[in-house]
Amino acid sequence: MGISALNLRNAAPGPVFLTLLAGAVFFILSDTMIAVEKFKVSIPLSRIWIMATYFLAQGCIAWASAALASHLVAVSDAPDGHR
Repeated sequence: MGISALNLRNAAPGPVFLTLLAGAVFFILSDTMIAVEKFKVSIPLSRIWIMATYFLAQGCIAWASAALASHLVAVSDAPDGHR
């Protein structure tokens, strides 16, 4: 997810890219906490932290995806093909 987000840095407007990148970071953080909890040490309130970062990640990714799709449609509809 992180690499996919980074690959869109030139295609997405600044705020959309930053939201998408934040979503990717939260997603990676969520998965990292799952791995640490399973294989290393117990994290206090781990279920809450894992689900909170997961839902935050999904929200950021969904919003950024919708905004990027809207931006790309606007660009493709522009008379000269540019914004």
